[in-house]
Amino acid sequence: MSSKKLSIIGSGNVANYFASTFYDNGINVNQITSKNIEHAQLLANKVNSNAIAKISDLDFEIDYLIVAVNDSSIADVLAEIPVHVSPIILHTSGNTDIKIFNPLFRNFGVLYPLQTFSKHTSLVNTNFPILLEANSKETLKKIRDLVSLFTNNIMELDSNQRQVTHLAAVFANNFTNHLFSISSSILANENIDFQILFPLLNETISKIQVGEPDAIQTGPARRNDENTMKKHQEILTKYPKNFKLIYDIISKSITQKFNSNG
Repeated sequence: MSSKKLSIIGSGNVANYFASTFYDNGINVNQITSKNIEHAQLLANKVNSNAIAKISDLDFEIDYLIVAVNDSSIADVLAEIPVHVSPIILHTSGNTDIKIFNPLFRNFGVLYPLQTFSKHTSLVNTNFPILLEANSKETLKKIRDLVSLFTNNIMELDSNQRQVTHLAAVFANNFTNHLFSISSSILANENIDFQILFPLLNETISKIQVGEPDAIQTGPARRNDENTMKKHQEILTKYPKNFKLIYDIISKSITQKFNSNG
């Protein structure tokens, strides 16, 4: 059992991940608080912790306090934490600048997991980067010491680098998942199982792990195949308008990239 002790503010997907991961690796999750005390209690039960109703009631005689809430709530949460408390205060946001802590606290940083989480779905790949940032070298070392208890996949990025990485992740994960949803809807309309695409998707993921995305780009837009694209556009007229809009925007982006004379 590690001598390190921490508490978590939040009970969502990221809070669940960190609470479970710390607990599984022998780190004492002292207290958990959330706007929804029932959710905090459920999470606390999983990790042998204590659910606390209010931030002001937290025990601050700990090593780390992790703020795992949505981006729009971080500032409000920080405002409720007493200034100059002893633990290192960490937020888990990809898009929130470390400056949000100034001038409130002495020791603070960022603990951002570059992964997508769902409460009721287990992770397939647990070896993902944890991106760190801190207000000092000493604090950064202490955060790294904590994270190294459960992973070696650690990267130090400043706020600008982390925000750019978060943006790239939105394109690579959130946007593609929405495209999967559209694909699933199109197939379902013809009573075709979405799993028919799994070998194709697996092949694409395999290829981008060994080569640049541009090098493996295929499809009618890549070839500037106007006849095929026109047929696709005709089919899409019976679906929601945004399907065709997305198809046109992405096709145009690909065509311009690979077929521009300029």
